[in-house]
Amino acid sequence: ELLEAYHLLKRVGYRRIGLAVEPTEDKNRRGVYTASYLLWQQRTRQSLPPLSPDAWTIANFRTWFERHRPDVIVMHDTRSVPDWLKNMGVKVPDEVSVFSTNVGETRISGLRADLPGLGSSAVEMLSLLLDRNQLGLSPRPSCWEVEDYWQPGETLSRSIKHYVSDDGTLV
Repeated sequence: ELLEAYHLLKRVGYRRIGLAVEPTEDKNRRGVYTASYLLWQQRTRQSLPPLSPDAWTIANFRTWFERHRPDVIVMHDTRSVPDWLKNMGVKVPDEVSVFSTNVGETRISGLRADLPGLGSSAVEMLSLLLDRNQLGLSPRPSCWEVEDYWQPGETLSRSIKHYVSDDGTLV
């Protein structure tokens, strides 16, 4: 979904897509934020570097933001980056857009976890394991993916609404 997010943002007209994800989140996800961003950059020949994970402070964010001037920032944490931008006097989405991969409120644009879908998938997986009498840790773990919802929100200056269906999937 991260690669889809970068492509969608580019498709609606963003040219300078920046990445500012808190280091603990990137580490918890085994570097998937940085890896997907660098892969996308390689494919699209964009050269805007992500905010360094060693630089998760407002001072370092300000330096990165002023040096690279992204027109949209992909983030996870919906508090730090918007608070820093507000503290810097930068208006969202007039001066810079923000896209979160962890939307928790309807105002923010980005990806919202399908919590009911996660819950029903967990019950379904547990039911299958019990039907097979598989108890304990599996020697061959499996993974189920539950797609997030795409939420247009209000923090993008360029609309993604016509790319998102009523059920939150990309069209």
